Amino acid sequence: ALDAVLLESRATQILILAPTREIAVQIHAVITAIGIKMEGLECHVFIGGTPLNQDKARLKKCHIAVGSPGRIKQLIELDYLNTASIRLFILDEADKLLEEGSFQEQINWIYSSLPVNKQMLAVSATYPESLANALTRYMREPTFVRLNPTDPSLIGLKQYYKIVNSHPLPHKTFEEKTQ
Repeated sequence: ALDAVLLESRATQILILAPTREIAVQIHAVITAIGIKMEGLECHVFIGGTPLNQDKARLKKCHIAVGSPGRIKQLIELDYLNTASIRLFILDEADKLLEEGSFQEQINWIYSSLPVNKQMLAVSATYPESLANALTRYMREPTFVRLNPTDPSLIGLKQYYKIVNSHPLPHKTFEEKTQ
């Protein structure tokens, strides 16, 4: 998705929701690490407990917004986050975000404030039938990709490992250098 970001635009183009602050921060860290060579890429995290004026300033140039549903909804309501240019909407840990009594109401509100023509991804380690049913409300002709639970590897990919003996000296040297 990073290759689809228009860096010359200052607008938010990708919105990622996560069920917890910690997961939002992790997502931000991964995107920042992957996009480090993309000069000008701006990715920011928006979670409760941080000053709103700081969020407002960050949104002046933010290609990718990562946050919790509550804070993202608040930013849209306050007109700090303009959703007109969002082309990709991602629900990370979708099973948690859409479980009954969770964030469903906030996600419905956020979804309705986004452009009609956007791509949506829902990512989850588990895909219960209830999640598949919930997602049909948001997606037209969704495609569900599930790994085989008995063999979750990708076709054509083989993984190997080798157990090697370790020696305590390099570890001790590392400890000495870091103290």
